[in-house]
Amino acid sequence: MWKIVLIVGAIIFGAGLVIVLIIGAISMSSFDSARDKAKDASAKSTISSTVPAAIICMDEGNNLADLVAGTLICKDGFGSWPDFGLTGRWGVMIDDDVSDGTFEYTATYGTKDEYTATCSETGCTFDE
Repeated sequence: MWKIVLIVGAIIFGAGLVIVLIIGAISMSSFDSARDKAKDASAKSTISSTVPAAIICMDEGNNLADLVAGTLICKDGFGSWPDFGLTGRWGVMIDDDVSDGTFEYTATYGTKDEYTATCSETGCTFDE
């Protein structure tokens, strides 16, 4: 009789352990998803943070410098293009017209998929 109780107890314990492992695996995948979303949000914030410096640069009659992380945003020495690490990179300068104060540049970002951000004097848009 005690052998049957022991076997049933082991089966119940094993089933409980399997359930705990399944729940743990599901939880880990949702944590990874939240971590990726946070990294993407950080990249978006970093990209958007360059617009005010670009506007000031253009208002002062200066051209924007090349899109290289750690280098100046404005050719006259104002601001610097931030480095957003492995989650993104600067793209291309599409427009930089001091005469009418317009500019447009791109950046790519994304932890799993790659997205494009396009920034202008009106702000940044993000395709997802």
